Amino acid sequence: MKESDKIDKLDNEIDIITSEILKIANNQIIAIILYGSYGRGEGAFFLDKKNNIRTYNDFDLVLVVNKTIDDSIINKISISLNDKLDVKWIDISQKTKKKLQKLKLTIFNFDLKNGSRVIYGDTEILNNLPSYDVTKLPLKEAETLYFTRIWAFLGSLPIDGFERELIGEEIRFYRNQMAKAVLAVVDILLLQKKCYDSSYRKRTQKAIGLFSDNTNFVKWATWAIDEKCNPKDKTISVDDLKKMYTEIGILFFIEMRIVLSKYYNRRINGTADIEKALMFSSSEWLNLLKNIVKTRRLRYVQQTKVKKAQSYLMDAFFKEGIERENTINKSRDLIKGFDSSINCNGLNWNELRLLVSQLRMDA
Repeated sequence: MKESDKIDKLDNEIDIITSEILKIANNQIIAIILYGSYGRGEGAFFLDKKNNIRTYNDFDLVLVVNKTIDDSIINKISISLNDKLDVKWIDISQKTKKKLQKLKLTIFNFDLKNGSRVIYGDTEILNNLPSYDVTKLPLKEAETLYFTRIWAFLGSLPIDGFERELIGEEIRFYRNQMAKAVLAVVDILLLQKKCYDSSYRKRTQKAIGLFSDNTNFVKWATWAIDEKCNPKDKTISVDDLKKMYTEIGILFFIEMRIVLSKYYNRRINGTADIEKALMFSSSEWLNLLKNIVKTRRLRYVQQTKVKKAQSYLMDAFFKEGIERENTINKSRDLIKGFDSSINCNGLNWNELRLLVSQLRMDA
């Protein structure tokens, strides 16, 4: 696949994006920002069975607007783009120029400032964001990465994914999700070293250099950056799939528990410890206060229950016997607390992981 072909493909997709957005909301748009992997110039492409070049990652867009656009218009844009682009997901958010100036230091906002591309409108718009000091990125970001990337383990496989060889898009998706989990480890390692970078490639190189004595990490980080940028549908055996899942899972949860122990300032050995930490977390109480409106508060509490349910399920994956079943039951209780109409008593671990992964997408 030629680099020029990738550029042509992306340019064509960008033309469609700008055309459709302006067709629907022309008067309100100051600028369109493409962030994420394609905004950084690190987006993935692959060849389909007909040898056509395809974009693989999500398209992540921020619309900079004069005043907030009604959700119905954003939804109309999303539907139109989904019909015309060949990617799975399109994420569209919106910000006014005033809000851009007040964005706090997070990984998302740091990447938006330093790893994005203005594809329409005011080319200087990113200068409206504050100048961020990467050394001050908070460990709170590790908590966000933890709860976000658990989904990679729960939602990356079909119901029979541990029992048969996956082919085509199934295996490409699984491999890509495992790569995301490994790269989350890269992120938290650099977060602790205060040297995060908006580029996937640069931060992976940094992490490999800093932790070169950790041969297992180096192996998976090297694999993950190649897989993320060049998604493959290369089939692997069931045994090798399980081995990959387990090894990456161990790497992910060991490193996440180390950084979360630092963030919560208490020893984290599993989800029960995270629950206790959240009970005394000032940021957790602040979030509850921010969501004081009853409907928003309920939504926030429900989202938190789903995140914890995910975490308990992955705890259970590494346990056996009665300890495994007790841990699964904790996840079941949280699911019932999320929605009492869901009857999950008869579901096994494999069925629960798909249920929870869908609830996480919907929450």
